[in-house]
Amino acid sequence: LGPRDPILPVGRMEELVSMYLAGADPRDPRASPLLADFADPPPVLIQVGAEEALLDDSRRMAARLRAAGATVTLEEWPGAPHVWQMLDGWLPEARAALRRVAGFVQTSFASARR
Repeated sequence: LGPRDPILPVGRMEELVSMYLAGADPRDPRASPLLADFADPPPVLIQVGAEEALLDDSRRMAARLRAAGATVTLEEWPGAPHVWQMLDGWLPEARAALRRVAGFVQTSFASARR
């Protein structure tokens, strides 16, 4: 579990969860998609830092979606912090990840073109 993630530090997880929930029930699927039901899910791409705090949750989410019938691509990026994609222009890995997202969208949803 990612103790080195500078954006989502494990030591502050309880505080971050409290801020995120803002009093909402943590068992609500809108707060935790791991608890949701997925009927006929679309293709899914999950990108996660290989050392970040949400790595295990990302793996569980991928397994849950696969069990529901989704085609899931789970990418674990070594050395990438939580939401590193937002650092485009600062981290080369951010641009690479965004290019992977664009390719995923193009190939996964090509049949939906008009």
